[in-house]
Amino acid sequence: LIKEAISKLKLINLAAYPIAIYEAKLKSIRDRNARDAYVRDDGIATGKAQFIIELLEVKGTVSPALKERILQEKNSTNLSRWHKLASQIDTIDQFESEFENIKVERKSIIKDLFLD
Repeated sequence: LIKEAISKLKLINLAAYPIAIYEAKLKSIRDRNARDAYVRDDGIATGKAQFIIELLEVKGTVSPALKERILQEKNSTNLSRWHKLASQIDTIDQFESEFENIKVERKSIIKDLFLD
């Protein structure tokens, strides 16, 4: 009876090892995909921000503080709103006054961690 139990335990352990390797491989792939998506999204946001700044520079001198604020934004919705605003205004001052009135969307940390 004891020998039979030991042989069954060995079989269970032998079956668990390939499963653990497979699960570790899947986790590695998921982590890499998440990292790649983050880098891609960050690059897209940076590109959008730089485009907004270039659009504003056609209309006047953009202050370093405004450049920094635009470059720090990573929310695509906000960047799209700011891009539309930048294309519609005539002066940097007009952009800055309207810029403050645009609602800035922020995702909650919980949503970022669990729902995306």
